[in-house]
Amino acid sequence: MEMNNTAAYVQNNLNWNDSWMLKAGMRYQETEITVGDYDTLKLCRDATTCSTEFAVKGGNLNYDLTTYNIGIRYTAMPKFSPFINYSEGYDISDLGRLLRSATVTDLAQVETEASKVEHIEVGASSDINNLHMEFALYKSTSTLGTSTVEDPNTGIYLPVREPQDIYGAEMLADYRFDTGLSLGMTYSHIRGENPDTDDKLSNRFITPDKMTAFVNWPVNQSITVNADYTLVGERDEFDADEDSNYANYEGPVKGYQLMNAKVSYQQNEWQVYSGIENFLNEDYFPVASQSLTTNASYYTKGLGRTITLGTRYAF
Repeated sequence: MEMNNTAAYVQNNLNWNDSWMLKAGMRYQETEITVGDYDTLKLCRDATTCSTEFAVKGGNLNYDLTTYNIGIRYTAMPKFSPFINYSEGYDISDLGRLLRSATVTDLAQVETEASKVEHIEVGASSDINNLHMEFALYKSTSTLGTSTVEDPNTGIYLPVREPQDIYGAEMLADYRFDTGLSLGMTYSHIRGENPDTDDKLSNRFITPDKMTAFVNWPVNQSITVNADYTLVGERDEFDADEDSNYANYEGPVKGYQLMNAKVSYQQNEWQVYSGIENFLNEDYFPVASQSLTTNASYYTKGLGRTITLGTRYAF
């Protein structure tokens, strides 16, 4: 496949009265994807159930869309600076997956219409001495969606056009001491559903709650110590079938925690560093491995405790 993107846009910020900032813009984009003639893959569910290979006539896929964005922020009080933003974009299906397992003989018959995405976000930021905080609520809406569903009999992924509503909340805070030591944390919560059916969106689009924390300590001009912590929550919102099997991307996710640490020594152009990933030696499967229930090749554990020692020279 060969893809060419051409876009023209205009974006501007306007500040007035030392209290308000307005930003707005528009973008026009054209996308052309050229695909040569090809043969589909032979996909097998088991030793006796396989799809049939056949030739597909290639061609061009063309997309074009004009999108807009506008936002306003109150800037008079650094301790409380609220904002609201609206933006648009567009998304294209996973073409590689669809084309490899196409069920038609001509590229022009493949359903690949681009999906327009509308995003609105409301929040505020705050700076109080050395403390910086941000909080935001958001919602993204797609009238078409760009999902695919796997045929359980053949393993072929078929395009699915269904609306999606995704909404969530994010927050962060960090504090910098006068000594240069920094502490921070983030938290994110995201959920989504098909507004027509109220069905929850799978783990392909929705991740469990996640919290992170970090510390950055410049001991002196040469030595820096970093550490970070990640807590991934659980998500178990889907039902198994009568054989206790879950649909793809709907497997229950068990939470886990990770901690990393690193110390570096900088002397002129040379840097020597040492780090420990997964300091607690957590025995875990990543979110993708847990939710992808029909593909055993993805079911692999995350790295255990890993120690790294290295050096870097800048010139």
